Amino acid sequence: MSVVPEAEREAHLAAVNTRHDNGDANFQARAAAIAARVPADSRTRLLQQGIDAKTVAQRIFWLRREAELVQSAASGSVACGAGCSHCCHISVLVAEPEAKEIGKTIGRRPAEVLPGRSFTGADVVSRDDGKKERAAAIRDAVGAEVFGVPCTFLVDDRCSIYEHRPLACRHLFNVDVDSLLCQLVPGMAIEVPYLGMQGEQVAYVAAMGANARLADIRDWFPVG
Repeated sequence: MSVVPEAEREAHLAAVNTRHDNGDANFQARAAAIAARVPADSRTRLLQQGIDAKTVAQRIFWLRREAELVQSAASGSVACGAGCSHCCHISVLVAEPEAKEIGKTIGRRPAEVLPGRSFTGADVVSRDDGKKERAAAIRDAVGAEVFGVPCTFLVDDRCSIYEHRPLACRHLFNVDVDSLLCQLVPGMAIEVPYLGMQGEQVAYVAAMGANARLADIRDWFPVG
């Protein structure tokens, strides 16, 4: 279960605090071990190919190849595994070009995202404080709204479009030993020791286009 039942929350939060108090060195060690298994030049080359490719489909292909390289290195060293769907109950930001490519492969056209539910990478890094604040407000509001809500494509705790899942999903690796810190507690933001993938996120925005709209996957592909 992704959302911790109310009756279990006190005990759960105590366990979370203990894990954070004792786990930081372990988290860092596991993250370092994974990074050591992935050739940095290979990651850089694949990300650059993703940015430079001529078509969106080609860009996504190369970015996925890089994510697969990291996934292979992380295998056995992260809490993530088949049947775990905690991250399928939080916001998943997808750029419009990727949403369209996913739609082509699954035979479903993305919906038109309603006004006020999307922003761009350019907004996030804009020198205009108003744009930055608007982007942050949309991100936070949508994130709070979908907190605990299963992804449209989650079926029996498994991703029904796993081969075509967004890159945002491919960039999440919990370097803890289990999913304790992934479990959701309403009204609380529990820090999860995710593997650092900032370079991948920057490359994604560059490949999709700084002015491409970003919205939650549930907005691009509503239930029903």
